[in-house]
Amino acid sequence: MPPKRAPQVGDTVVFVNDDKFAHNIYSETPGFEFNFRQQMPGEKDILVLEKAIVFDVKCAIHPRMKVTISVN
Repeated sequence: MPPKRAPQVGDTVVFVNDDKFAHNIYSETPGFEFNFRQQMPGEKDILVLEKAIVFDVKCAIHPRMKVTISVN
């Protein structure tokens, strides 16, 4: 299987809640703030990567959940 490429400007990221619990996906990274609010199981949200940036994505309900995304 070929390696995955890094996200590029113009790509989209789909956040799918395939968990049994609600989540709240957001970022407070300056210049790339967003908040999808409460996402129930089975719901999805789409984020368009509009610029080259490194940003953190967190869950307001579960503070230990975090991912860093680097957009080229």
